[in-house]
Amino acid sequence: MHDFIFQTLEEQHISFQNHKHEKVYTVAQSNKIDKGINAQATKNLFVKDKKKNYFLITAVADKAINLKQVAKQIGAKGGSLSFVSADQLLEMMNLTPGSVTPFGLLIAKQKGFDITFYLDQEVYDAQKLGIHPMRNDMTTVLKTADLENLLISKNIRCNFIDL
Repeated sequence: MHDFIFQTLEEQHISFQNHKHEKVYTVAQSNKIDKGINAQATKNLFVKDKKKNYFLITAVADKAINLKQVAKQIGAKGGSLSFVSADQLLEMMNLTPGSVTPFGLLIAKQKGFDITFYLDQEVYDAQKLGIHPMRNDMTTVLKTADLENLLISKNIRCNFIDL
């Protein structure tokens, strides 16, 4: 699946770099790897509200996220957010826990799933970000604006949020 991502980036003439590393499943595990990569480290939260509206939130890796506050900011139905199950993650984005990435939105769109994407303004301001390319043993670095343009080219809106 990561080959599809690399091919898509190349087709869009987006410059990127890949960094291969051991598999990581949590931000804590990735901290030592992130230090060697010149980009904003990120974490991705795939969540849903009580009406089964789905959201992917990309934030600074070490930032504490209060899901109740985020629910209010994004207007989540029922006033709360919960994490999507591993089965739904696989079904919707063809991803497994530990490999969640904004690139999964491309797969979800192809499959007809509607997921609202939010990018932390602090990540966007960092200019470059590091995200998994559909697998958790590699980090892909690209300009944040290039990710935004890629998503827009596939009719996926990039919403900004201050977390």
